[in-house]
Amino acid sequence: VHTKFHCRQAHTPGSDTSCLCFSYDGITLASRGGDDTLKIWDIRNFRKPVNEANRLTNYFSMTDCCFSPDDRLVVTGTSVKKEEGNGKLVFFDRASFQKVYEIDVTNAVSSAAAVPRIRGFIF
Repeated sequence: VHTKFHCRQAHTPGSDTSCLCFSYDGITLASRGGDDTLKIWDIRNFRKPVNEANRLTNYFSMTDCCFSPDDRLVVTGTSVKKEEGNGKLVFFDRASFQKVYEIDVTNAVSSAAAVPRIRGFIF
């Protein structure tokens, strides 16, 4: 198999890349890593991330990220160890990559999905 896009250092070596998600425009890719990062990539220049958010605790190898139905937000969850607080659902503005909102959630958030029909998210 010949891969068109390959980046060995996308996330810290030895950590899991738990999710890859394309935006609705088909050019932007979000990746969630076990190195506690969320990265945004332009697949036309796949050498380094366009934006990166750090300190997004991730204890699970299946933590998702997704784009909002209007492609303006990128969403992911954070995790916590048992009895150590709350996880969060974290929303970033896609253009500026500033955190715009976060919701405390009991335990951890490992899965989140945008639902265009209801213009919302499920987690």
